[in-house]
Formats: sequence, structure tokens, C-alpha cells
Amino acid sequence: MPQATKPWEEVEQDTDSLASSLGPIITRTCSPRISDIEWFRSTWQRGGAATGRATWRLDDGRIIPGVVKLPVGPTEHRWTTLLGAVDHDRWSTAEAISTPRVLAAGEMLNGYDLAWLVLERLDGPSLTTTWDKRSLLDLIDATACMQARALGAMPVKGLPRPTDWAQLLDKARHAVREQALAHEQRWNDAIKRVQKSLDALVHEWEARPMDTWCHGDVHAGNAMRRTEEGACVLIDLALVHPGHWIEDAVYLERQFWGRPELLFGVDPVGALAKARRRQRLDPGPDHRRVADLRRLLAAACAPALLPHEGHPVYLGACLDTLTRLLRSIVG
Repeated sequence: MPQATKPWEEVEQDTDSLASSLGPIITRTCSPRISDIEWFRSTWQRGGAATGRATWRLDDGRIIPGVVKLPVGPTEHRWTTLLGAVDHDRWSTAEAISTPRVLAAGEMLNGYDLAWLVLERLDGPSLTTTWDKRSLLDLIDATACMQARALGAMPVKGLPRPTDWAQLLDKARHAVREQALAHEQRWNDAIKRVQKSLDALVHEWEARPMDTWCHGDVHAGNAMRRTEEGACVLIDLALVHPGHWIEDAVYLERQFWGRPELLFGVDPVGALAKARRRQRLDPGPDHRRVADLRRLLAAACAPALLPHEGHPVYLGACLDTLTRLLRSIVG
């Protein structure tokens, strides 16, 4: 589980030079609705991004808390605005949407190509602080809602960036040997078996239906509640991409391969399939097979990602998953 912190929790005061110079321009652009912006650094920020607190006046005169973000990458800007655009006079009726509501946005500032967002400030906790069965099911429902609304906003087009599975498997075998992982021989034998069948496995995987806009980073740290007991909201839309819906489900599931008790008996693939049906989205044929292909490839490549996925308990679960799936898929 990610560390139990609130994604927008302030960790240090920092008046970034970019924020200092461009903040007044955002204030003028959004005047008279926006207040002065108070810039801060947060636990989730990366690179030179700046985040600030402000208030915003709606059409009915209500003052609500907001968050300013700049600069914002093109994918995050596109999907945040597509999914979060709400008329101010319908603000309250849009509380059920599973991504942040957008107050204002732009792609230019002071004549420069620089995307920015003003979003509602989420007052509820991150799901990392309240993780239980309800949180898991709410996260899955929010993912299905996001997938449905994304499809309604834009037809799926293009292909995801291809994964070089052969390179990852070579790297995984090297890591097993160089890092002297537990069960080294089992790892080596299992990865070799995947490599021998790799062409057929990749061919089948790449033939999967790619008719979904996947979130790409579904986990408890990327979800907050709108209020203390309110709806679950997915944040960070920077990795939205075309693919098969099970990619989000298996991504969520495999975070708990080493701690299955934290799934509370819930099967994320089956639960997301049911949630999609409630959104009038067809899970499609053979989604269990597609999920197993994704699990097998991800498990086999886990040693290649030791800085991120190197916990011994997780790696042991990956090896057990890989061994099981080799019997059922490769034979």
C-alpha cells in the first residue's frame, strides 16, 4: 500500500519562481472569480510543477475552495478538462462524477504554450488513509465511471505505446542473476519458458480489443473522497491511454499480490466487469484470458523493475502467479 498521506498535503512552503511569475497572470485571467493564490509543495508533485490554493466564486455567489496547477502535461490537461468540465449553474448536480470538477483551464499563459488548471479542492481523505472493502469497491466503481465518461467524450483512437517485452525479460533474467534473488533457479526456469513462448504470447496480447480509455495508474493514492464520506474521485489523468479495460483492473490487483488480505475477498477483474455493466459497457468476450495474459507478462517482468517492485513478499507472489499461469497458458 502507498504511504497513508493526503495527496494534496502540504509538506513544505515553497514559492516557486514559475508560480510567482505566472500566478498573477492566472489571477487576472480568472478575475473576478478567483482569489489570490497561495502556492505550496505537495507530497505527490514531481519536477517543476507548482500547486496553489485559492477560492472561487460560483455563479450563485457561493465561494468554494480550489486548487491551481501549472504547468500541466498535454494528456492530463486534455482528459481533466474533457471529464471535469461543469457548468457553474450545475455545480452541485455534478458531484457524482469520478474525476475533479474543473473551474477554469487554459493552454496559454502570457503568450507561452503552458497549460494550467483550476480545480475543485477535494476535502475528503485519500483512500490510502481509509483503505477497506468499501474503499476498494468505490475505487473500482470510479474507474468504471471514468472509462464510460471518457468513451462518451472521445472515441477510442490510436494504439498504446508498444512494450518491449523481450527487452524486459532479458533485463529480468539479468536482475535475477545479479541480485541473487530468492528462488533464483525457479525464476530463471520460469522466465526462460516465457521467452520460448514469447512470440505467441505477445501476438495474443496485442490482438486484444483496445476499445477503452484506461486510467493507467489506478491505486489508492490516486483516489480521494470529495468530502469526508463523499464520492470517490480519481486524480492524476496523465497516463490515460487506449487499451483493454482489464489493464486498469490487473494494475490495481497486482499491487496486492503480496497482501491478498487487503483485497477483502474482492476480485478486481470481476468487480470491474460488473461495474462496467452498470455503466452499460460490455466487458467483451474472453476477458479472463486477457487478464491472465497480462498477469503472466507482468509477473515475468517483475525482476526487471526491482527499484519499484523489489519487495521480497511481492516478488514471491509474482513467482507463484507466474508458475501457476505457465501451467494453464503455456502448458
